Amino acid sequence: SLKSSDRWSNFTYGDSDQNADGVPDGDGSFTGNIYQPQSYVITRTPDFKLKPRSGQEAQTYGFLSDTIHLSEQWQAILGARYTHYDMEDLDYNPAVPSGYQTKATTPTIALIYKPIPEATLYGSYVEGLEAGSRVGGEYKNAGDILKATISKQYEAGFKYDLNQFSLTSALFQIERVEAIDNLQNGFKYLRQDGLTTYRGVEFSGSYKPVDDLK
Repeated sequence: SLKSSDRWSNFTYGDSDQNADGVPDGDGSFTGNIYQPQSYVITRTPDFKLKPRSGQEAQTYGFLSDTIHLSEQWQAILGARYTHYDMEDLDYNPAVPSGYQTKATTPTIALIYKPIPEATLYGSYVEGLEAGSRVGGEYKNAGDILKATISKQYEAGFKYDLNQFSLTSALFQIERVEAIDNLQNGFKYLRQDGLTTYRGVEFSGSYKPVDDLK
């Protein structure tokens, strides 16, 4: 289970005094540096209490997986992950619901083939729940909740291990729902109306001359 929260100090300690007359300037600007000391006036009694939480997110999850030996050469891995996502309503405005909850069960599937003991071919498919978010203040729909989404990953690869040598290669593709800017009637909105696709190739090799060095 994971939980994160944001809290900020409610305290401003002082202000600049450019004229050095003991009266704060009131604009909060500080232009001094290490070679030019900045006159400073304490304007209030320190108060280190924190503001109410501005946001809190929690994820509770569980995972179950099993490897099935179909034959000496074939194996299958089947798994499922349950995730409960909770974004608390912390704006203290009952007229504007800003909390959000969702849950999803996502699969993990892999098929493994070993033509010889030293070599492995595999293919896999994995889904995952990605957290949502609140729209920031620069958008017309500020405060709206962007819901949690499902990402998908496809991968196919090859592994070879023989004595001191090891080779690994893989092709992969990851698909994620993306939030994009959308202009309507001259206003900018943030919408979950995009899809980002990552495609790539991985290759690595290693050599182990002695047992303690690789």
